[in-house]
Parts: sequence; structure tokens; C-alpha cells
Amino acid sequence: SRTRVGHKSARTGTYILFYFTVSFIVAGLSILACAPVQDKITALRAHQQLEQYRESMADGFFETIIEQSEQVLEENETEPPADVALYVLGEVYAHPDFAGRDYALSHYYFEWLVENFPDSNLTSEAKTYLKLFETIAEREKEVAAATREKKATAATREKEVTAATREKEVA
Repeated sequence: SRTRVGHKSARTGTYILFYFTVSFIVAGLSILACAPVQDKITALRAHQQLEQYRESMADGFFETIIEQSEQVLEENETEPPADVALYVLGEVYAHPDFAGRDYALSHYYFEWLVENFPDSNLTSEAKTYLKLFETIAEREKEVAAATREKKATAATREKEVTAATREKEVA
């Protein structure tokens, strides 16, 4: 009879160990399964925050948005929602209705976002802004070169006309 009790005790210990192991594995898998869900929740929060910022921008609350975004960056500039804050700062400083518009500062914030948050959903949009800034800068250089060329041509013509007028006066 004692062997049976010992056998039951050993079997009970085995079951406890089995259930503990299974529970541990299930808990581990649950945590791993929650990671994608947590990522989706973070992305949803970032999207909602971005929409709130855009509504505030549409209402002209640029200074408030700048203050809030800078506060986010002061708290933690390497983890989300810092990516949203950087993106919003880039948008605010490029916004045509913002009196303090500063394309260089906008470029700075978008570049910071792209370099430090390559996996952010906002990186693609930030790259679009950066490419746009690059295209505008190239176009401005072309326009400046064409303007210099026109001025040089106009100056040369003016000299030719002046010289021709003097020749007629002398003759």
C-alpha cells in the first residue's frame, strides 16, 4: 500500500511539473503573441495623435503644436511617439500658413525622423518631403542661374546699344 501512495505522490508531482511547464510555455507564447498587437496599438495611437495635430494645424495652433512636440522630444527623443513629434514639427515648419515657416528647420526634423526612426510609418512621408525640398532647391539653383544669364545678356545688349548710339552721335 505504501508503494501505491508513493506512486501516486510521484505521479502527482509529475502532473504538477507538467502543468507548470505547459502553463509557462502558454504564458510565453501569449507574451510573444501580444507583441504584434502591442505594435498595432502603438501605431493606432500614433495615427490618432497625428490626426489631432493636423486638426490643430488646420485651426492655426502652430505654436501650441510646436510646444507639445518639443515637450515629447524632451521626454524621450529615441522612442515613439518621438517619431510623430518630429514629423509634426517638420510639417509645421513647412506649412504655408505658419508665419514662422522655416524650410531648413522642417528639413532638419524630417531628416532626424528618417535617420532615427527608419521603421516608423511616417518615414516614407518624411522622405517625400525631403525629396520635395531637394527638388525645390535644384529648381531654385536653375532659376538663379537663368536669371544671372539673362542679366548678363541684358548688360551686354545695353553696352552694345550704348556703343552703337555713341557711334551714331560721333558720325
